[in-house]
Amino acid sequence: MDERAILVAVDRILKPYGGLGAYGRKLQVSDSILDGELAQIEAMVIVLPGVFLAVAAFLLNVVFSRLVTLQRGQIAVIKAVGYGNSTIALHYVKMVFVIVLIGSLMGVGLGAWLADAMLDLYAKFFRLPMARGRIDLPVVINAIIGSFVAALVGIGFAVHKAVTLPPAEAMRPPSPARYHASSVERIPGLRRIRQTTMMVFREIWRRPLRTVLSSAGIAFALAIIILGRFGKDAHGPILDLQFGRQQREDISVNFTRQVANRGLGYLAHLPGVDQVDGYRVTPVRYRSGARWRDSVIVGLPPDSHLRRLFNRQFRPARIPHSGLLITNVLADILDAKPGDFIEVELKEGDRGTRRVQISGTIDEAFGLQGYMQKSSLHELLREKPTINTALLRVDPSREAELQMRLTDIPTVQSIHRKRTLLERFEEQTGQTMQVITLILTLFATAIAVAVVYNNARVSLSVRSRDLATLRVLGFTRAEVSAILLGEQGVQVLLGIPIGLLLGTFGAQGLLELQADPEQFRMPMLISSRTYAFSVVVILAAAALSALLVRRRLDNLDLIGVLKTRE
Repeated sequence: MDERAILVAVDRILKPYGGLGAYGRKLQVSDSILDGELAQIEAMVIVLPGVFLAVAAFLLNVVFSRLVTLQRGQIAVIKAVGYGNSTIALHYVKMVFVIVLIGSLMGVGLGAWLADAMLDLYAKFFRLPMARGRIDLPVVINAIIGSFVAALVGIGFAVHKAVTLPPAEAMRPPSPARYHASSVERIPGLRRIRQTTMMVFREIWRRPLRTVLSSAGIAFALAIIILGRFGKDAHGPILDLQFGRQQREDISVNFTRQVANRGLGYLAHLPGVDQVDGYRVTPVRYRSGARWRDSVIVGLPPDSHLRRLFNRQFRPARIPHSGLLITNVLADILDAKPGDFIEVELKEGDRGTRRVQISGTIDEAFGLQGYMQKSSLHELLREKPTINTALLRVDPSREAELQMRLTDIPTVQSIHRKRTLLERFEEQTGQTMQVITLILTLFATAIAVAVVYNNARVSLSVRSRDLATLRVLGFTRAEVSAILLGEQGVQVLLGIPIGLLLGTFGAQGLLELQADPEQFRMPMLISSRTYAFSVVVILAAAALSALLVRRRLDNLDLIGVLKTRE
């Protein structure tokens, strides 16, 4: 059905009874927040599995390339007795299938457990009737197929190398690589660096693709940590802006109808009240040509102490003496700019239409409201000075007594305690953010350890003869370790700045997907603490991997490694 036609019909029916205007679900705050959360989850579902599968494909490529090299002799014998290329390729595909099957069973179990945990959090936050313990079979099948495809892509090059290797050539050990001085090494003064450092540099120069892919994996791991933590950085300042600087009251009181300004004097004499402010809010429909939006106009007194205006850059803003101050998002929707005149349809009083000039815009974090001087709003409504919302700064020790007195006033419609709102928000969102941050941090750490450790482990396997020779020639364990782990260290150092950039751009993208610009516009804030934490996690994962490889290197059997292979 046409939602717009239904809204028009509802407005026509309810107008004689004081209806303020119907609006669809997409303009409701709860729906907007839920849609933003689902959009963020959808973006993570697309991006994060792709990153993990890409890293898994890279690691499988590294492992199977080394496996094919070690099994050259067996491959030659199998081919010599008559086995075809398809049989050999199928052997490695079956091996990958077993790996994917075991990983998929573990992944489905872990995914079901995490899904239940996340559903509990969202059901509690949004109060949704969520079913538990249900596994979507098509999702599981697609995940397994995607994992298997990524694994096949990862081993594709290694398997192709195995099936195209002639038996006569496979029977011989691989030919040693031809090395020569690169053009970079001829730079004057470069040869003066330490010999071990030059060895690290040459290894990186000879295998640039491996360095690039390893650095990319580390960069993605660091970016994932930033994506898991940046939400906490933005929520803290925005809460301080909204509830600390802008909404400075302790209690806000909404009335069922307009109350004369002298009602503030009565509230000021209630027990525990230290300061009182009042303002006037009226629902309106903004129109500019064919464009329109339903919202409100807030009339604030010029000397208001408990309600002030700030933009998202935390700079104070003032309401102009005449005209209307609107949010910049509302100005964009109406395609209007300061100096233009727009129509304002009133939804109370005489319900007339007024032409009002836009005197300025403000970049606020919430809503599409407009602001006027309280006296100007009364002129627009053609009414005497009144209020329908009162703001109270109170003595905390007498807050309960004051709330009881307020509930006895017949015209009071609702009472809101700012502290209760903050506590509820922290209780509902704090746990969700902590869980998401923990999960993403663990996954990112696993990626970093897998990339660094597997690269170092395979490099140790490939270069064990060279490293053992250096040990026999008199190189110390520290020098040999520096040669092996120096390459991994360069990959980490290259991946860190790239990861910081990816994390920043990814956070901006997720922010645009999550936030509904008509309801909530979170500022793009990533603290130095988040950047530092991400870098420390990656460095710690790299250090752990290095220690594991160093232990194997220290236990290297020099005699066994240096024996000539038959």
